[in-house]
Amino acid sequence: MTQSQLLLSETHPQSGRWVIVQDNGTSVWLYLTERASQAIAADCWLWNRLAAPGNPADYASQGLAPPAPKGMITTLGTVTDTLPTVMTRWRWDGNAVALLVADQAIAFISADQKRGYCRHLRTVGPWGNPFDAKRYRRLFEEL
Repeated sequence: MTQSQLLLSETHPQSGRWVIVQDNGTSVWLYLTERASQAIAADCWLWNRLAAPGNPADYASQGLAPPAPKGMITTLGTVTDTLPTVMTRWRWDGNAVALLVADQAIAFISADQKRGYCRHLRTVGPWGNPFDAKRYRRLFEEL
């Protein structure tokens, strides 16, 4: 089993929430914590690290967040080699955060919803929701 790797971790100065991007060797996940806490408030799958993931229940029994089934993801949803460089974009109040690749939001999560949104998801499921451009604009572009 591949060791889990922390790819990004930062805190918002107002809310005290943390954004975490973690690669567990089989999939990469985006997390947002509760205020001034390390407890997870919301999560979203970002990428599979395996070309052909097995049964999600097998990963859960090992304590790993499972990779998404192939039928749920786009062709960009699997990265078996080097991951792209990511940056964050916080909502002004720190209650939501987006993950950007090459200045484009690929995923976002908000403390008011357990599952986030990712461009690499085709359908709603326990991995998150397909990207919702209207919700993204409401959270990050409107005052």
